[in-house]
Amino acid sequence: MDGQTPILADLVFLGGGHAHVAAIKSFAMNPIPGLRLTIVTSDIHTTYSGMLPGYIEGVWQDEDIHIDLAHLAQFAGARLIVARCAGIDADGKTLFFEKRPPLHFDLLSINIGGQPDIEAIEGAKNHTIPVKPITRFQTSFEALLKAGLPEKIAVIGGGAAGSELALAINKRWNEHGVTPRITLYSRSSRLLPQMSPRAAQLMLTALYDAGVKLQLGRAVKKIGETTLYFSPRTEKAQGVKKDFKTDKALKAPRKASDQENYDVCFLVSAVRPPAWLGSSTLELDESGFISVQPTLQSKSHPHVFAAGDVATIIGRPRPRAGVFAVRAGRILAKNLRKQLFGKRLTKWKMQKRYLAIIGTSDGSAIASWGGIGLKASILLTLKHWIDLRFMARYQH
Repeated sequence: MDGQTPILADLVFLGGGHAHVAAIKSFAMNPIPGLRLTIVTSDIHTTYSGMLPGYIEGVWQDEDIHIDLAHLAQFAGARLIVARCAGIDADGKTLFFEKRPPLHFDLLSINIGGQPDIEAIEGAKNHTIPVKPITRFQTSFEALLKAGLPEKIAVIGGGAAGSELALAINKRWNEHGVTPRITLYSRSSRLLPQMSPRAAQLMLTALYDAGVKLQLGRAVKKIGETTLYFSPRTEKAQGVKKDFKTDKALKAPRKASDQENYDVCFLVSAVRPPAWLGSSTLELDESGFISVQPTLQSKSHPHVFAAGDVATIIGRPRPRAGVFAVRAGRILAKNLRKQLFGKRLTKWKMQKRYLAIIGTSDGSAIASWGGIGLKASILLTLKHWIDLRFMARYQH
């Protein structure tokens, strides 16, 4: 007898997203005898998306924004499998891979995030730099820095991530002695559509002050090697209060060309789920994301849980924002533990209003909470404190 505890159940964490790193650490701090943990990931490093704009700007280095899943696995006593999942048999409790044998699980948690919807725009796959997955984006971004900074930059996506990206690039380029010509394009007629109108107005002013042009209500239908092609404009840009300074930046010219040239194009669009989820037998929503209860438990398979961008909480939809993925970790860990012991699960009572802090690369940040929007330097200090505190939990 070697005295080892027999393996009574296998809990597999598929993906290394924000919710999973919190849940894995919870099991590391309070392990269950007989429970074997396995982490399956396609990338050994998981990037904290909240710090990506600071990395682009030059505030953070690569090692500042990554969590090493190998270290986390070692701390938790978990197996680590670095491989890309190719399918799930939810009924047979099996994960499939392209280049390794299948993996059995008794309990599965999925936190793989989403993929850029590069199929939504013709040519996007070959001619853009998608922001996700972040590790690939970093490789492309570093290549740009080494090859010489392109001046005419297109950013597709008018949400918080696209706005932050445009401002961060503008600052990084200026610090290298290059004045970029950046245009932010959005099919939405409103900047920051998921945040308060006041926050949108503050961001509009920040973009204008940085020299970033903004074209709202302008849908890109095709992307060539150096050219963007647009769909006809169907509505006027609206949703933010105009003023003398920002009105010029608000929308495309009345007689805008149906095409514009660029040197490099960044894609910050909505995400889509991996195609293989469609054959998993898991119940999905109309967009193909995993349908889960407020407990984060699959609607169709009680032994499967999901969190983050890949999941949709039925009846309580929320934006696919990092703030929710981070907060999901605690409830996910609690309910995985309860499921193992056959206890009643806890429902996640997500707040309708949530605080979002968006850096503006000028020493300040914008905070949006409900209908409130504020911009101040103290908010950037607060954002840095929150980000560093989160990373310290998993890097040390």
